[in-house]
Order: sequence, then structure tokens, then C-alpha cells
Amino acid sequence: IKNKDSNTPTFVAIRCFVHTPRWAGVPFILKAGKALNERKAEMRIQFKDTPAADFLFDHDCPRNELVMRMQPNEAIYMKTNV
Repeated sequence: IKNKDSNTPTFVAIRCFVHTPRWAGVPFILKAGKALNERKAEMRIQFKDTPAADFLFDHDCPRNELVMRMQPNEAIYMKTNV
């Protein structure tokens, strides 16, 4: 890297799979960026869609998430759609 002080927005997302019976079909999505609107470091675990959501709700129901934020303010919280 020639210019580490660059303000050019950079973003990347990678989708990985672990080829074992336990993790079959589970995507691991890694995202990173620089010079974006906000500075944060967090890990999100998105759970599978609920099987009956299409029948219970008229609109798309967002997935439940477990969020672990490392910065700027450390926190662990669960986003649920009940």
C-alpha cells in the first residue's frame, strides 16, 4: 500500500463455506471497509428464516440476528422479530 492516508471508500464482501457435515450450507459472510460513513467493528450472526413467516405475515420478515459490537461502544445484543 503506497498511500495509507487515502480517503477513497473501499469495501469488500466475501462469502465462504466450511465443507463439513455440521456446517453444510451455512454461509460465512465477511465484510470490511475503509473510509466509510462510520467507524465500527462488529460481528453479526444471522439465523435462518422462520418456516411459517410467509403464512403469518403479509410482508417479508427480517431474520433474527445476534450482534457483537467491538467498537465504538462494546455491546452484545439480539435483534428479534416476534
